[in-house]
Amino acid sequence: MNEIILEKGKVISIHNSYAEVLIENKDNCDECSAKIFCKPKSEKDNLLFANDLIGVKINDIVEVEIKGNSIFNASLFLYFFSLIVLCVGILVGQLIFDKLKDPLSVLLGIMLMSIYFLILKRKFNILNKNYYPQITKKLE
Repeated sequence: MNEIILEKGKVISIHNSYAEVLIENKDNCDECSAKIFCKPKSEKDNLLFANDLIGVKINDIVEVEIKGNSIFNASLFLYFFSLIVLCVGILVGQLIFDKLKDPLSVLLGIMLMSIYFLILKRKFNILNKNYYPQITKKLE
């Protein structure tokens, strides 16, 4: 998990201590493990929301660092734990509901997963900037 991905991009907007960085889409983007952070903006560009450590300005060309453990942790929280919460909700629903067991169990699982995502969003936005990609230096 000591993998580090370095990308070059252009800052297009700034929000408090974060910046949106436009990164050119490359051939290996389809197989990239950092796609969880990178969102398509157009056919040839991706948008990355990164923690600004150095105080960049709009139109700066910067280097963005994405750590392998950040990718792993984000994937774990977004996919694995959410699936566990969904399954636990369905199983608990099977035990507590008498009538309409299946639909109510699925509904309970979805409700618990929604609550999990709300808590996760709040936790990541408020507490931990370490999971986000980080702008490490200006190139131009």
